[in-house]
Amino acid sequence: MISLTGFLVDQQNAISLSGGTYEQDGITLEFYQNRHQDHFGIETEVRSPRIWNMVSAFANLTAMRSRAETAGEMTKDEEFPEILVNGGLLFQKYGFDLNLYSKYVSKYESSRFVAQTSGEPTVFAPLGDFFTMDITSGYTFGSSFKTRIYLRVQNLTDKRYSTVAGYPDFGRQLRFGLRVSV
Repeated sequence: MISLTGFLVDQQNAISLSGGTYEQDGITLEFYQNRHQDHFGIETEVRSPRIWNMVSAFANLTAMRSRAETAGEMTKDEEFPEILVNGGLLFQKYGFDLNLYSKYVSKYESSRFVAQTSGEPTVFAPLGDFFTMDITSGYTFGSSFKTRIYLRVQNLTDKRYSTVAGYPDFGRQLRFGLRVSV
């Protein structure tokens, strides 16, 4: 299956963080602004059927252009990634499964959740610009009590990244588990 979708979001007087702050009695207030902003892009997805009744794959690509009004001009909005790519390979046979997922997010920046100093220029955190992979493998057995044992390796590439300032992915994580269904 192949799908291609186009999208356009055009916002007049959209509410967005201005980057300005005001501090009073130890409380910091962030200012918002109304501005024109738009997003235009395409998303494509490819999914395979189950091959040999055990393997399937998928891929997804989103490419977008984001702009925001600055000083009366529409300019590139650096707070949104331009490219997002996801893919996966799934294998299942005789109760055994193996799933490999990958993701790439292009660079972008944001001032949200970044400490600002009143009267100083807005500080932006660099975000995105990472490729990572996850793998999950397991074995399911039993008839009256379906039991699955599994191992999940998140962020196999051990890449430290953030998609939101202050909330980083700390790298590779291993999880081992057991699930019983009645």
